[in-house]
Amino acid sequence: MSLETKVAKLVYVSCVTMFLTLLGCWTLLAHQDVALPNGRPAGQAVSDEQFAHNAAQGGMAEVKLGQLAQDRGSSDVVKSFAQRMIAQHSRAYDQLKQVAAQANISLPADISAKDQSTYDKLFEAERQRFDRAYARDMVDDHAADLAEFQKEANAAGAQR
Repeated sequence: MSLETKVAKLVYVSCVTMFLTLLGCWTLLAHQDVALPNGRPAGQAVSDEQFAHNAAQGGMAEVKLGQLAQDRGSSDVVKSFAQRMIAQHSRAYDQLKQVAAQANISLPADISAKDQSTYDKLFEAERQRFDRAYARDMVDDHAADLAEFQKEANAAGAQR
């Protein structure tokens, strides 16, 4: 098994885990009815608007970075993974748009400055180093997202 295949599998599993955790955390937080010490309902630990805003920007970034990987990647594994990221995050964004519209939440039009900086760095990366840099960014980003969602779920659950 090559390193690229192991990295691709790790990135794929990380993304699927993060996506499922995201849905579970959102469901958990949306249905909390206990109060936090500050008097705010636990379901409001992260506002729906802020959660939707962050999720939208993150999803748009995954699509944009996936498109870049499709163009600049040299490995078929990286290009295949990028295509899955584009498809999965496009579907998730479409679902988020529907939920946000029902909740009268407006979503951002573009990715965050941090994600744009990542895009710019990857765009400037030497072609032969792009695949590894893209895979490393995907793992790091999804690990950070997973930790953030887990922290929020734990904080809400601890208040029950």
